[in-house]
Amino acid sequence: MLKAGISVKASNFAFYVSERDFLRIKKLFEGKISYSESMPLGLFGTLKRYKKRYGLILGVFVSLFLIFSSVGTVWDVRLEGSLSGRDEEILSELSSAGVYPGASLRKIDKAKIEAKILSESENVSWININQRGCVLYVKVIDKTDFEEEKEKTGFANVVAKRDCVIEEITVKTGIAMVKPGETVKKGEILISGVIPEELGGGFCYAEGKVIARYKGAISVEIPESETEKYEKSREISKISVRFFNFSFKFLEKYRKSPEECDIIKEKPHYLTFFGKSVPISLQKEYRVIYGDSAVRYTQDEMARLAALRMRDAINSELSDKNLIKLKTFGEFKGALYVFTTEYVVSSDVGETRGFDFVER
Repeated sequence: MLKAGISVKASNFAFYVSERDFLRIKKLFEGKISYSESMPLGLFGTLKRYKKRYGLILGVFVSLFLIFSSVGTVWDVRLEGSLSGRDEEILSELSSAGVYPGASLRKIDKAKIEAKILSESENVSWININQRGCVLYVKVIDKTDFEEEKEKTGFANVVAKRDCVIEEITVKTGIAMVKPGETVKKGEILISGVIPEELGGGFCYAEGKVIARYKGAISVEIPESETEKYEKSREISKISVRFFNFSFKFLEKYRKSPEECDIIKEKPHYLTFFGKSVPISLQKEYRVIYGDSAVRYTQDEMARLAALRMRDAINSELSDKNLIKLKTFGEFKGALYVFTTEYVVSSDVGETRGFDFVER
């Protein structure tokens, strides 16, 4: 190779030569020396090896584009601490204040934005913005709405909402008309807004709390057959790609259907690169079409279904009451299974009812 004027570098029993000189070496060694050759090395060798892997090449260029285009740019805004379910409203307020994916980090004055949000937001009572890399982490505490109690005007009595047995009565204003242990009928006055003459006379807006014990019943009817809704088909109606603060829509389909349908929107799926999320998200919307089918139940299935529905009915009816006694029973009546729950509870039975006083 030296005699042929080829420049080489020797290291660890290997010779490193340029790819251009290697073509001359192959002719020089042909039929004289046995050897093995490696794949081309270096950047151009790597590009040559992967020249047909178009997805990888595209990924490299996209990554380089993201790196150079996003220097000093907000990649994502992540909200923490909100329990009100108003995340979209809070993110919208932040966006209006200049905090959104794609915003310039250099132009974001965190202290100024925090002060602006606190003074103008209807959803946030405390906020703190922290930056980690190109991501902004926003911690908030929800604003709790307090309604001032309106001043009661006019006159009113507190009456019983149902037949019951009084257990406890607490009077705020007015005169108690019943005592614990007494049985009262629906509509009977429990706390009067009419002040007796011996107590000074006059009228007031009666207020107070009356706890009483009463009975009730809940019934659930399960027919032998029912019509049940089921998912008939599902198709993608829209795909949205979001890059920083820009959104692009693909495959958007709008068409009317004589059948019942719903539009279901998935949560955005953020792309990742080497385990790190990048400011590119994909969101799909599905058009779900429903159909109806007739379902027939056996007697055992009717009883089990009645028990499940009764549990939901009891939770709804008695959630704010103190349960004292519960009794359940069921029976078949023709093509129906009737499941009944009788209960005894105690709760506030007072109801405010206004009245007018006309002086003659």
